[in-house]
Amino acid sequence: MDNRYFNIAKNRAKYIFRDKQKLIRLLLGVARKISTNNFEFKGIRTKLKVILRMVRAYAVGKYKLIPWKSIILLTAVLIYFLMPLDLMPDFIPVTGYIDDFSLLLWVYNHLQDDINTFVWWEENGS
Repeated sequence: MDNRYFNIAKNRAKYIFRDKQKLIRLLLGVARKISTNNFEFKGIRTKLKVILRMVRAYAVGKYKLIPWKSIILLTAVLIYFLMPLDLMPDFIPVTGYIDDFSLLLWVYNHLQDDINTFVWWEENGS
């Protein structure tokens, strides 16, 4: 995916994992945003919650069955989701989230095997 703003988010994701406080702020920011908005289109809220749990489990060392490149993509999509100014700024009513949702769905589908493995791990006694 060639998106200048997503490339910025990927670069930030590499550094966020070096600072647990920044990672915690990221996870809390996304959790807050999805709790205060109605993101039901194509299961966006559910997908974001899975990604949040996955990144959190990886960050605290509970879950390591995912390649580094995949965890960076997941973290980058969370960063992009919080970026108010991206390809389509979030303050534009309705259309402001189209790029966020499209990117989220692309990453989610691209990493479906990794996500399915995590959900299985989570449901079977993590």
